[in-house]
Amino acid sequence: MKKTGGNNVYKWIICACCTFILFINVGFTSSAFGIHMPYIMDSGDYTNSQTSMIITLKTLSNLLAIFFADRYVGRFGLRRGIAAALAAGTAGFLCMGAAKGLALYYAGGLLMGLSAGFAGFMVVSILIRNWFSENIGLALGVCSTGSGVALILLPLLVTRLISASGLSAAFYLEAALETGALVLALLVLRDRPGAEESIIETEKEGVRREPETAVMRHSIGDSKLLIAFTAAAMLFTGWTSNISNFFTLLYTGSGYDEITVSRMYSAIGIILTVWKLVFGRLNDRAGTRRSTVIAYLLLTAGCAAACFCFLHNRVVNAAAVFCIATGLITTTVLISCLAIDLSSEEHFKRVLKIMNIAFWVGILLSSYVIGHMADYFGSYIPSFALCGALSLAALLLLLIVYRAQHEKTHR
Repeated sequence: MKKTGGNNVYKWIICACCTFILFINVGFTSSAFGIHMPYIMDSGDYTNSQTSMIITLKTLSNLLAIFFADRYVGRFGLRRGIAAALAAGTAGFLCMGAAKGLALYYAGGLLMGLSAGFAGFMVVSILIRNWFSENIGLALGVCSTGSGVALILLPLLVTRLISASGLSAAFYLEAALETGALVLALLVLRDRPGAEESIIETEKEGVRREPETAVMRHSIGDSKLLIAFTAAAMLFTGWTSNISNFFTLLYTGSGYDEITVSRMYSAIGIILTVWKLVFGRLNDRAGTRRSTVIAYLLLTAGCAAACFCFLHNRVVNAAAVFCIATGLITTTVLISCLAIDLSSEEHFKRVLKIMNIAFWVGILLSSYVIGHMADYFGSYIPSFALCGALSLAALLLLLIVYRAQHEKTHR
C-alpha cells in the first residue's frame, strides 16, 4: 500500500485552515455570539423578544442556507462557496457595527446566518471527508475546536473592548477577522486531493476505502422511519443547543455581574475546546454510540444544574459550566460523526443534510420560544429545564435508531 507523504501533510493543512474558518465563522456568529446579547439589549432598551429575534432571523437564514448547501457547493465548489459565504459574514458584522436600531441588527443576523450555513460545520464535514478516510473523528474534533477557542477568547475580549470602545468597535474587529478567513480560504483550501497527488495513505489502486462503520452497518438512508427518528432527535438537540446563546442572559438575570458571567462563558469555551479533541479520539476508539450516550447525559445534567443558578452556589455553577461545555459536543462534532456512523457513502450527504436541517429547525423554534418564555415567566430557568428534558428525549430516540440499525445489520 503506497503512502503519499505530501498529501498526508496537506490534508492536515486543510484541517488547520478549516479550524480557523470555524473559529471565525461559527465561533463569532454562533457559539460565542451570545456574549453580545446583553449589550445589544441595553443599547436600545430592547425587550427579550426583540433581542431574541436577532437569533431567530440568524437561525432562519442559516437553515435556508443548509437546505441549499449541497446544491450551492455543487455549483460553486467548496473553496469558492466557502469564500463567498465568508464575504456575507463580513457584511453581517459591518451591519451590526453600524446598527443604530433593530433593522441593521436584523439584517446583520440574516447575513451571519447565511455565512454560517454555507461555510459552517456541515460543509466543512464534507471537505474533511474528501481528504480523510481514517481518523475522521479526530479531524472533525480538531476543526471544531475553532468555535471553542472563540468561546475562550471572545467573551473577555468583547467585554473589555465594549467597555473601552463600544459595541460597534467589537463588531468591526470581527468583520476584519472574517475578511482574514476569507483570504485564507482562497489561498489554502482545495476541494479534494489533486490529480498529481494520490488520495490518501488508505487508498489502494485509485479506490478510496470507506470508513469501516459505513461498510459493515445497515444505512438508515434506506428507512424513512429511522431517518424520521434521527431528525426528531436532531430537532430536540438543536432546540437545546440554544442554551449557549441564552446562558449569559440566564445568569445576568439571576443577579450575577457581567464580568463573572463572561468568565463562566469563557470557561465553557476552554472546556469544550479540550473536550472536542478528546471526544474525537474517543469516538474513533470507543464508537459513536457510546460517545453519544456520554454526551447527551452530560448535556442533560448541565441544563439541570443551570436551573439552580439562583442559589449562587459555586459547586452548582461549576457543575453547570462543566456539563454544559462537554454536553455541547452534541451540537458540533457528534452530528457529523452520527451521519457517518449511521449512513453509507451513498446516503451520507443526504443524511447529513436532513440531520442539519432538523437541527437548525430546532434552533429556529427555540430562539423564538425561549425569549417569549422568559418574558412570560420572568426568568430563563423554565427554558433550561425544558432543554434538559429534550436532551434526554433526543438520546432515547437515537438509541432506538441504533437498536433498529443493529437488528437490520444482523438479520
